[in-house]
Amino acid sequence: MITGKLKGSNKVVNVVDVYAPQRVIAKQSLWAEIAGIMEHNIGLWVVAGDFNAVRVPSERKNSSFKIACSNNFNAFISQNGLLEYEMKGGQYTCVRENGKKLSKIDRFLVCSEFFNLWPEATLRALPVVYSDHSPLILLSKARNFGAKPFRVFNSWMDKPGYVEAVEKAVEQFGFNGPPDLRLINKFNVIQRRVKEWRDLMMTKEGEEVNRALGEIEVLEGIMEDRELAEDEEWSLVENKKAILEVERRRALDLKQRSRTMWALDGDENSRFFHMYINFRKAKNQIQGLFIDGDWVTKLSLIKKEIMSFFRKRFREDIPLRPSMLGDGFSQLKEEDKSWLVEPFALAEIKEALKECGDEKAPGPDGLNMKFIKKFWHLFEKDFKEVMDYFFVDGALNVGCGSSFITLIPKLKDPVGLNNYRPISLIGVISKLVSKVLANRLKRVIGSVVSESQSAFLKGNFILDGPLLVNELYNCCKKRKKKVFFLKIDFEKAYDNVNWNFLVSILGKMGFPEKWCSWIRGIIQLARASVLVNGSPTFEFQFSKGIRQVMFDKAKSNGVVSGICTPGNGPSVSHLFYADDAIILGEWSKENIENVVRVLRIFHLCSGLKINLAKSSLFGIEVDSSELSSMAGYIGCQADKFPFKYLGLWVGANMNRVANWRPVYDVFDSRLSVWKAKTLSVGAKIRKFLWCGGESRGKIHWVAWNHVAISKERGGLGLSKLKHINVALLSKWGWRFKVDKDKLWVKVVEAIHCTRTNWEMFPVNKSLGGIWNIISSVLVKTRINDVPLRNFFKRSIGNGEDIAFWLDPWCANEPLKEKFPLLFSLEVNKRCKVCERLAGGPLGSSFVWDWRRPMWLELEVNELVDLCSLLLGKELIGDRDKWEWIGAADKDFKVGGMKRLLKGGNGQSFDYVPEWFKWLPIKCNVFVWRLGINKLATMDALQKRNIPGIDMRCVMCGDEDESAEHLFTSCCVATVIWQQVCRWCNIPNMVVFSIKDLLEAHDFCGLNSGKKEVVKGVIRVACWSIWRARNEMIFSSKPISIGGIISEIKSVGFLWLHSRSKSLKVSWDNWCKFVIM
Repeated sequence: MITGKLKGSNKVVNVVDVYAPQRVIAKQSLWAEIAGIMEHNIGLWVVAGDFNAVRVPSERKNSSFKIACSNNFNAFISQNGLLEYEMKGGQYTCVRENGKKLSKIDRFLVCSEFFNLWPEATLRALPVVYSDHSPLILLSKARNFGAKPFRVFNSWMDKPGYVEAVEKAVEQFGFNGPPDLRLINKFNVIQRRVKEWRDLMMTKEGEEVNRALGEIEVLEGIMEDRELAEDEEWSLVENKKAILEVERRRALDLKQRSRTMWALDGDENSRFFHMYINFRKAKNQIQGLFIDGDWVTKLSLIKKEIMSFFRKRFREDIPLRPSMLGDGFSQLKEEDKSWLVEPFALAEIKEALKECGDEKAPGPDGLNMKFIKKFWHLFEKDFKEVMDYFFVDGALNVGCGSSFITLIPKLKDPVGLNNYRPISLIGVISKLVSKVLANRLKRVIGSVVSESQSAFLKGNFILDGPLLVNELYNCCKKRKKKVFFLKIDFEKAYDNVNWNFLVSILGKMGFPEKWCSWIRGIIQLARASVLVNGSPTFEFQFSKGIRQVMFDKAKSNGVVSGICTPGNGPSVSHLFYADDAIILGEWSKENIENVVRVLRIFHLCSGLKINLAKSSLFGIEVDSSELSSMAGYIGCQADKFPFKYLGLWVGANMNRVANWRPVYDVFDSRLSVWKAKTLSVGAKIRKFLWCGGESRGKIHWVAWNHVAISKERGGLGLSKLKHINVALLSKWGWRFKVDKDKLWVKVVEAIHCTRTNWEMFPVNKSLGGIWNIISSVLVKTRINDVPLRNFFKRSIGNGEDIAFWLDPWCANEPLKEKFPLLFSLEVNKRCKVCERLAGGPLGSSFVWDWRRPMWLELEVNELVDLCSLLLGKELIGDRDKWEWIGAADKDFKVGGMKRLLKGGNGQSFDYVPEWFKWLPIKCNVFVWRLGINKLATMDALQKRNIPGIDMRCVMCGDEDESAEHLFTSCCVATVIWQQVCRWCNIPNMVVFSIKDLLEAHDFCGLNSGKKEVVKGVIRVACWSIWRARNEMIFSSKPISIGGIISEIKSVGFLWLHSRSKSLKVSWDNWCKFVIM
């Protein structure tokens, strides 16, 4: 190990050089030794060298992957909070047997502090020359790739002068010209004014922060000698409030820049957002490229190469392509055609704006949709005129089509521009126009899109495809049917679609000419510049870039034979989800040849090329030599089951834990320890509550069963994985009943509805597979001793869709279970209600069809009971529908299902602290732990046998520390509560327990508004007392009553001001506690 200060940073850095042994046990000992060294030394950490271990299977090629070794290595990295830079220049670092065996066993691991200081550091693998390992170089020097585009931040909206700057820019703007060009120029003027305001604001803010920090330092020095005077106390509170406000705004900016979706909204996680931004920056940056075989790092050459690459990708090389014949396409209805080209209404534009995400990454104009919504009164007329102009002209000014292309790596350690996925960021004008058109399109597109396409349609889900493919696999395997699965790799997918082809297909589907001209006008505007590490290249124009009628037509004409499901079930020849495609069919040379011919014709017409060399052919009941021969003949890879489709395995036994490893790895990567360290407790879940990044785990303060209890009964309201799984699987059961027209439902029914299977959720148990697991959950799960399937019930309409015997419609269970003898006599066991229940002038009558006369008394008794049950049941004109009796609105929802499952658990705490809306989650969780006596006080630590505990209260030093002492009877806390009561103008509180303290607001004689505020103030005060106590223990910061009171006031105002929608109060009134 080498320890020293990194030149220019004054930071102590420890560099550990690693050469790991081969044996798994020996490596584990080495990991423990390194962890011990890191625990007992200070400074930043860089652990680098030959670890003789890989993290995931993809880091080895043609060599064995040992999962135990990988798990140990990943645990070592995770538990020590280490991070890894993306490697440039290659995917592997070790080359053996003349390139036949490759692996990535050399790497640089750094601590999170090092990573935050140098997020733009570059790790590069040099060519293998003198050994079988690639030399690795980590360069920490940051490089400037040019100016970054302007963007607005949402936190500016409540800053003084911002609204005025925008409104003044609009007021002084004048322009005569087309409405779209006028709006572009208006945005440019606003952008210049906002930049001026921003620069001035940041200068003033920096000066204010420095002044406030200086005054706080002086006042804290005074507090060590004496109590502060009233004006000094006011100054301390004012300065702390100013600092907190700046920190809050910066946290909001970091959150907006991070654009993370899953961190809890509104919780203060600025460290997390900062780390997330750095992590993404390190992952996405491009510090060098291989150009003509040479590694190039010159900035101008990198930008030039990237622009040239993507300009070529989006250029159409074949201007004239063959067109497809016009028959075989689904057609729009006449009423849909007319509706599509109606004039744009203002309400329609507003609805589209409302549906646009507020914080999506902005385009070249630097504006997001929250900005447009905030100042809609300034832009409403402009956008209406733009839409009217577009309605007539069918085109917009070229400036409206400008966009940025940001590059996202498609795989770890990308080696070329082909390994990056281009994402287009468009401006607000194009975004809103496109959203209006998309809203119209989504209302009609379902009628013209094939049922084999499961993307972008309401009611379709990404997992429909994997379930369907797995059921077909199990069925063909069981029936020993000889079939093929061809997994298609589309080259650059939508980047290559010819625009003329797209517009011509719309025309053949019956879309009006006006609509086609609108689409042509939008896509022909497209032009872009690529963002290289945040800095744009020069702009270039697109000429292409955005499939399955051909397969439907080929199948109907007998050219392609799909997989036929049992009985009269559907024949499945192809499945699409966006650009993920699988072609399926009977195994024969002619059939597969025809599939390839259809794909080639499609490429010629559309420009969308199929990369057969990367496509994979799979066979069921096909000899491996025959499979290899066919794959070689058509030019693709011969592969074997299982394989991944849309992230899930096809042909694998999903009852084996090992087959869920990819899903586990995804969750594990998202719950990494650096996120646990940087998120507040309000944004953590089980792994973060109990697992630390140190060599030892954290104390389990609350049992998971209690954490999973609903908030109303004293828990955190988190769900158990078992409940989540059952709820999600139950949704499949609900969709199976209500979505009868979906392809996956038809396939499941055809495969599992055997001649003797009369179950509500049919299952052929001999097949196994995913549907077998789903139906098992639906049958076996009970809620409060009621079978889950009993929550499904049919509401009778015309009776044409309800199975008389098989569906629960007039009782909580199917009639076949209530009247088994009658069901055995029924001729048509799948008969509908309308076939057995007939209406007439004298009321309903019954139509029976028995296979023999009734001669048993039990049978006659069942018939009498059945007729009594059916009395009063009448058919009406409406369609039958399914109802979920577990919800008031009769509609199934996963959240409601989870609440039902939780409701079966009768556990609850004796005291349930109330959650408070204008306090952040971290504070509410703290109060929850306080209320159930689960804080890490000294007496609680002693009970858990933590050694070296000093039981004396650090605040007063008089008594042993417990939660009740610290917050109610401690002399320091008593003075704090007296001052809080004096500030809030309420009588002094007399409390003897935590419960008394948290309910004290109910006994102050206040109106409801003030009572709510006092309730919040008490919780903020508890939070501030606990923070002061911890700073005394861990940072030796002296306890200051004045400092705690100032924090209560400043933090309380900040949280109330930024979180409460109904309670608004000025800072002056807050200091005087004038609330209502």
